[in-house]
Amino acid sequence: MKTDKKIRVIGYGNPTRRDDRVGWYVVEKLQAKLGYESPVELQTVHQLEIELADEISHDELVIFVDAHVSEEEDWKRITPLEPGYEMGVVTHHLTPTSLIGLTKALYNKEPQGILFSVKGTDFNFGENLSPQTQKYADEVIEDILKYIGK
Repeated sequence: MKTDKKIRVIGYGNPTRRDDRVGWYVVEKLQAKLGYESPVELQTVHQLEIELADEISHDELVIFVDAHVSEEEDWKRITPLEPGYEMGVVTHHLTPTSLIGLTKALYNKEPQGILFSVKGTDFNFGENLSPQTQKYADEVIEDILKYIGK
């Protein structure tokens, strides 16, 4: 998909809890591939917070990258997002769907959203991804590059 849209990629999670850092890993690798002069805005955060609504209100496409936990063999998920609201266990943590919904409510802007999620199996302290998670994270990097036309 070749595009001139204003694009943002947000990788989120805890960078010191192994597979939970998958969003950070993907963004760091995208930065290396795209370079610092890329028009794609690359961002890492520990969690999605209300303040991001203002930032993404200027974007046409927001790609979220995170880890997921599953008993299934679904190592890689790609989910188009619609604005909405999902009540979380912790109210200061937003889902991508809730963040887009909040952006629509506050700014009357609705960026297209997509979530790339990689299954995590090891959330112990450490900064390296488990081998299987890294394998699928590397695939997600290539998927994102194709999706944004790079």
